[in-house]
Amino acid sequence: MLRGRILYRFLVGVARFTAPILANGTGKISRGLKGKLVAHKVLARWGEEKRDPHRPTVWVHAPSVGESLQACAVIEALRARFPRVQVVFTHFSPSAAEFAGRMPVEVSAYLPWDLRETTGRVLEAVQPDLLIFSKTEVWPVLVDEAQKRSVPVALVGGSVPSNAGRLRQPMRTFLRATWQRLTVACAIADADAHRLQSLGVLPGVISVTGDPAVDAVAQRVLDVDATAAHLAPFHSNHRPTVIAGSTWSADLKRLLVALEIIRRVVGEVRVVIAPHEPSELGVTNLREWLEKKSWSTRTLEEVESSASVNGVDAVIVDRVGVLPDLYTVGHVGYVGGGFHRAGVHSVIEPAAARLPVIFGPHYRNSSAAIGLLKEGAAKVITDAEGLADSLLGWLEDTKEHGDAANRAFSYIQTHRGGAERTVDALAHLLGPLSAMNDNVVVPEITPDELNARFELGHAPVLVDVRELFEREIVDLPQHGQLSIPTGEFIERMGELDPAKEGVVYCRSGGRSEQVARYLMQNGFEQVLNLRGGILGWRQEVDPSLPAY
Repeated sequence: MLRGRILYRFLVGVARFTAPILANGTGKISRGLKGKLVAHKVLARWGEEKRDPHRPTVWVHAPSVGESLQACAVIEALRARFPRVQVVFTHFSPSAAEFAGRMPVEVSAYLPWDLRETTGRVLEAVQPDLLIFSKTEVWPVLVDEAQKRSVPVALVGGSVPSNAGRLRQPMRTFLRATWQRLTVACAIADADAHRLQSLGVLPGVISVTGDPAVDAVAQRVLDVDATAAHLAPFHSNHRPTVIAGSTWSADLKRLLVALEIIRRVVGEVRVVIAPHEPSELGVTNLREWLEKKSWSTRTLEEVESSASVNGVDAVIVDRVGVLPDLYTVGHVGYVGGGFHRAGVHSVIEPAAARLPVIFGPHYRNSSAAIGLLKEGAAKVITDAEGLADSLLGWLEDTKEHGDAANRAFSYIQTHRGGAERTVDALAHLLGPLSAMNDNVVVPEITPDELNARFELGHAPVLVDVRELFEREIVDLPQHGQLSIPTGEFIERMGELDPAKEGVVYCRSGGRSEQVARYLMQNGFEQVLNLRGGILGWRQEVDPSLPAY
């Protein structure tokens, strides 16, 4: 495979050499190349001038927007567990550039060229304590250079569809050595774990932790402001609404015909169409087609400026970044990409907004799409007539719609917690980085021992450091426990009495150990960590409790 490595570096070098010529433009590719040309300088400058050498640094990479959602959830969970961490974020696609600007990171840039010269310079300047890739995008030279510097490399949100190009030759053989160098690999589902192992990831480093993007999307839906300019007009003018997100021409070919069919039955139907790439020309062409068919149209920008959708049949979304919010004003969601080989885009967003979901036949790249189908919260269509039938079924039958919507939301709730489970899997790499994690040994109490004290009426002060949504899934028997999520702990520590004995607990014992250690370092002498957390309680005391 040495020849393959030499050829790879040669081709990347050629791409870098020709990039200045190809970057002279305004299109997506040109924007990406412009950012890539200076990425190593941006990151190196931050490392040399702004990096705090007394704080840990984690470099997180995600190729595009969907993977950036995964990365964002992991970063937020990481910061909650290790408040002093510095995060460097890189991305590959220009689509992720705007999203990167809103992420809770110290610096963001395009991924530098995968060459020793550029990656080496960045690694020397940034000096990361951990390098994290999201989904399945690993870069061989960057991994090689990180290994030379003893930087552990992790994969989070690992997903390998059955039709993934990485499973075929020559990529399978070419990347095998890179996969073997991973220190930790967090897979979304069991099938992904098996395929990661077939690619070369060592079995002992793989764990199934779920999809961190579910946490990010679910939280965003909870935080949606219904009075925002792009949402308020829809709330003041209710109509049966189809939200068609991330659409391509192949999707529109079927969607537009289906809309004409359902309009004859549901005359008040409204559609919101969000093209995957809302170029000015694409928006104009779509608008012209709709108006020729007598649809009253506005762009989202026009809706915001007029503060009204009265009399508007079709809204065309002319910018990126707002689709997850718009799903909250819909009745049914259609997700594009299912007529492309790459596969359907994110179905998590409409499901989190309690929408039944429809998509095309290429959906096996998405474990969430597969899961929603099994739950009866989604439908697959192959033509315009099938799409029209599916839309009418959910627009006309209130009970069928409500059942599917609830199943979609239930799927999301059941699959939350992936970000925390991911950080749990990374904890042995990140532990030494935390200011709370030194040589102080935290005393423990077993679930059986704590249960015995409950039965004797000698319950200590219980402190639950999980997120609120986790507590809604399952909790210990009620003994007046305090709920203080890890991310809020430092500022809320004053709610605790240092003179009283306390037991701190979380899902599996990792977060609570960190918090208990912090308390011990701040004058709390009677602190115990519940060994195994909620999962330990389930195993030793009450097997009927749900696992998550």
